[in-house]
Amino acid sequence: MRRRGAILALALAAAGVRAEPAQVIGWIEPVAVADAAFMLDAKIDTGADVTSMDIDELRIERRGAEEWAVFTLRPSGGKVVQMEKRVVRYARIKRVAGGVQRRPVVHLALCLGSLRAQAEVNLVDRKTMRYPMLVGRRFLKDRFLVDSARTRTTTPNCEAKSG
Repeated sequence: MRRRGAILALALAAAGVRAEPAQVIGWIEPVAVADAAFMLDAKIDTGADVTSMDIDELRIERRGAEEWAVFTLRPSGGKVVQMEKRVVRYARIKRVAGGVQRRPVVHLALCLGSLRAQAEVNLVDRKTMRYPMLVGRRFLKDRFLVDSARTRTTTPNCEAKSG
């Protein structure tokens, strides 16, 4: 078995694929939003393309040629956090109930386990959902493997390396 693993690692390296092993995480993990120093429980969702975050209020402002999202959220503990981020694009999200919803997407620095990285995050009211954040494939790709039998396997470390 070790020999097959070594052969696979060599083949991946020859093909230019990163041979560094992906971190195994559970389907629920704490995620730190480094930009505002708070943590949220997140559902790790390999069926979703983009990461989503629950917000309370949202206002889009035009600043010169750019649009900015001014939004508030309430992470656990009851404190209110207000953030302002430049809108990088709008995502068209297919809803379970049918139809398509247009959502603003911003860049946020997220910490999941030992990784700190920029993520595209769409902003939406997730009050009816069990978890305030959903982490999608774009953030997970080439970094994490999801074990659906596990939860809360990591602790966010925002001092860790960027990826």
